[in-house]
Amino acid sequence: KDLATKGIGIFRKIIEMHNLSYRTPSCEWLTKEWISYHEDIKQVQNILLATGIVPLICKLITFSVHDEVKQECILCAIALLLGGNIQAQSSFSNYMSNDKDNSFIVKLKEMLSKHFNTVEKLEKRSLSLNQKYSFGKSDTTAPGELPNTEAMLGSRWTDDEEEKPAESLEIARVILRFLQLLMENQNRTLQDHLREQYGSLGQRLGRSVDLITLMAEMLKSYTKWVQTNNCHFGMQLIDTLTDSVQGPCSKNQNALSQAKIEGM
Repeated sequence: KDLATKGIGIFRKIIEMHNLSYRTPSCEWLTKEWISYHEDIKQVQNILLATGIVPLICKLITFSVHDEVKQECILCAIALLLGGNIQAQSSFSNYMSNDKDNSFIVKLKEMLSKHFNTVEKLEKRSLSLNQKYSFGKSDTTAPGELPNTEAMLGSRWTDDEEEKPAESLEIARVILRFLQLLMENQNRTLQDHLREQYGSLGQRLGRSVDLITLMAEMLKSYTKWVQTNNCHFGMQLIDTLTDSVQGPCSKNQNALSQAKIEGM
């Protein structure tokens, strides 16, 4: 477990070290914080992609029994996709279209739902929606500020410990960032694939899941317990849904319309 986590982490940091201005994980970067290093980052991304790292990442996310390994793989995937890297998007698309059991997308859906539902269930236990939502004494994140991802999701992110709301929200936010980058720059193939999964020969894959509608339903739920100290999650959710319909992608627009989020 530790060897796999550290190994994938090294690949991620090989990319991130080329941003000379920041030493935080790339999932926390704003565009203005790394864009001046885009060409250097892209060059390293493409070198790593040529090694076949994407199938390794997808298999570890799908089959690893350790949450730390899956989390580090998603952080590495974000680093590879940063800037809407076309080669990275193509590599993920090729893997997913040949995933006959659709295990990778199903696993992403399970992870996203699990951590979102953790917070939702805790919120339903609250005596009032007006009651201040507690994210633990250690959470000092200012309104709208991203929490420290590595500190939040490091060794404490285990199967044996009860999830804290802030940790679960940050895990879900990171997954949403990954999904956003898959679709960035109006990648129609992946916009469609996250709604309904088909194989390379046009066959519908088993256990097809609709991540677009899932995210829309999450947004509807989130608006009922939004707070200033969790708005970073809400902003990422909206950003991901926005990328899902750009182009425009009419089928994803229809999915959001059917989810009835336009009146929120």
